[in-house]
Amino acid sequence: MKKIALLSNVNIDPLENYLNVDSLYSLYFGGYNQWQTELVKPDSGLSAFKPDLVFIYLNAELLKSYHADLFSSVEIFNNYQPDTQFIIANISLPPYRITTYLNDFNFFDKQINEDLVALATDKKNIFILDFNRLINFHGYDSLFDEKYWYIGGIKLSGKGFKILANELKNLLKAILGETKKLLIVDLDNTLWGGIVGEDGWKNLQLSDQGIGQIYVDFQKKLKILSKHGILLATCSKNNEQDVREVFKSNKNMQLDWDDFVIHKINWQQKSQNVLEIASKLNIGLDSIVLIDDNPVERELLINNIPELTVPEFPADISRLNRWFITDVVYPYFSKVNLTTDDVDKANQYKRNFKRELEKVKLNFDDFIRQLDIRINVNQLDQDASFQRVAQLAQKTNQFNLSLKRYTENDINKHVREESYLVFTCTYEDKFGYEGVVGCAIIQLDGKKAIIDSFMMSCRVLCRNVEFEFLSKIIDKLKDLEVLEIEALYCPTKKNKMVADFFKTFGFEMKNNNLYIKQI
Repeated sequence: MKKIALLSNVNIDPLENYLNVDSLYSLYFGGYNQWQTELVKPDSGLSAFKPDLVFIYLNAELLKSYHADLFSSVEIFNNYQPDTQFIIANISLPPYRITTYLNDFNFFDKQINEDLVALATDKKNIFILDFNRLINFHGYDSLFDEKYWYIGGIKLSGKGFKILANELKNLLKAILGETKKLLIVDLDNTLWGGIVGEDGWKNLQLSDQGIGQIYVDFQKKLKILSKHGILLATCSKNNEQDVREVFKSNKNMQLDWDDFVIHKINWQQKSQNVLEIASKLNIGLDSIVLIDDNPVERELLINNIPELTVPEFPADISRLNRWFITDVVYPYFSKVNLTTDDVDKANQYKRNFKRELEKVKLNFDDFIRQLDIRINVNQLDQDASFQRVAQLAQKTNQFNLSLKRYTENDINKHVREESYLVFTCTYEDKFGYEGVVGCAIIQLDGKKAIIDSFMMSCRVLCRNVEFEFLSKIIDKLKDLEVLEIEALYCPTKKNKMVADFFKTFGFEMKNNNLYIKQI
């Protein structure tokens, strides 16, 4: 359970009621207006709590003399707890002034926010919660209510706390890598207006004006999402040839057939199609979001596949694009960074489909030889990018021996520690380069090495890559004069496929899924 601390110059204790309804986090609230003391005193309650992440919200009206203090206080805390990450809300003054129309505007809030962006750009452990965006979207009066300010030091309204909590949860999921992988979309009256089987591809609502423009804009957003590493698939009760004609002939289509990694266009139950999509892509059902305009289909899917996320579709189609961003993208597909692996995600799955086609033509040994697999195992250093390694640690479920979840900051910490080694495995075959597909975190204890984590991307499973990866790691440990390797397998519903991995590799099971190997 991640430990989250919350600091402010006003009372934000009510945030707990909205933020932790599912008890996902261990929370610590700093004392009223004690945010700076909490950060700079080594013996503060915050320091004793040892947070994984600190959220700071400072009300702008009380902030005028705190500009430099904010940044220096964060730096001081990071000096003695360098593995802590920060989320800092940007600020905005109230949209009214006692000086009315006099030309004496004070732009200190603009300067603070610019400096905050510069700080977050320079420090990879600092993230910005765009509170100004919330004010612009919901309105200042919706977020603030001074009714309780003079008796309880509370500036935000009940609605304000709820909105802030939702935004903070979305950002936390993005930082911790707890977002979804795949978006499945229906077609008729979802990707376009109308029913292709009845209206024909020429008469669908897709245009540069009116209702047709709503669907065009929606497709543009899906296109952007796919370029940011989110997989797209279709699931529709239709004749496939009719749908193909839309993609081929309708010039207003913004999406191409190949923008989707898989199409399920037939007349069978959608729940069956979703199960087949998840199986084909080797993706957990809890990593999938499905958008469908039909309430009956949505209800069937929810009942048949409880793990699937099926958001309500807007009753007013004019709200489609706003709804998609606020109710789908932010809660389920938020990102704080973009890796080269994200950009190439769809192509990676398409290359995998080609491998599967070749696999069925050959026996296993011939298939492996034909692939011409080349892997490289390297030790991660402090100059490396930790984003992809953190993604593996956060999202890999099936081939993940310990199921420990690590952020970029966690990986960076282990790389800096002399008692830890972090190894990565890159993969390439005749179909293309897949980048980093494996990660192992090893703790050294004298002549013993402890496998803290060992994980492989599902894209390369069942090609003996995991055995080659571990074999190369053992060779490197031998060079360090390690005599014994200890490893723990933590069984879950999702990683049953690796239950015998260590045993197959010659490890001896002692007890409680603890494995030992002499080298």
